[in-house]
Amino acid sequence: MPKHIQLAKTPDKRKEINFLKVDSPGPVIQDFIKGIPTERGNEVINSVVSPNKKQLIRAWKYKIANNIYKKKKPLLDKLAVLSITFFFCKKIRGNRKFDLDNYVKPVIDGIAKGLFSKDWKREKKQEKVRFGEDDSIFKKIYLESHEIEGKNEKIHITVWFYNQNR
Repeated sequence: MPKHIQLAKTPDKRKEINFLKVDSPGPVIQDFIKGIPTERGNEVINSVVSPNKKQLIRAWKYKIANNIYKKKKPLLDKLAVLSITFFFCKKIRGNRKFDLDNYVKPVIDGIAKGLFSKDWKREKKQEKVRFGEDDSIFKKIYLESHEIEGKNEKIHITVWFYNQNR
């Protein structure tokens, strides 16, 4: 890992959360987003067949994009590191194992939309939100998942921009 990117920790009420930290001004985003979609205990997947699952994924991407858009700061640099921590409740998921990679793509799509959309307010107002923003700016992605008790599934997202020449 380059010298200017480090793995850092932040305390949560129940668990420490690891995230990538860059030697530059603070993160553009560091936020919890509550809820991870489920359909009758089944995992949401990104290659879907049923229209209901497509709607769940789209709504989740929209929720993520909207949260990111509301909290983002001006984007100063051209590279970013992204950290995503999932907090899954096994009971909600019918004690199934989590196929984590299937959750990552919808989250990255939502983050990219919230950060890079030039017309978010107009798209939102006209209900014509499309996902497909360029996410190649994320040069490092750190991923972690935890099983938790209870029913409060969530994800923690950190986005940190940096200049490679620093």
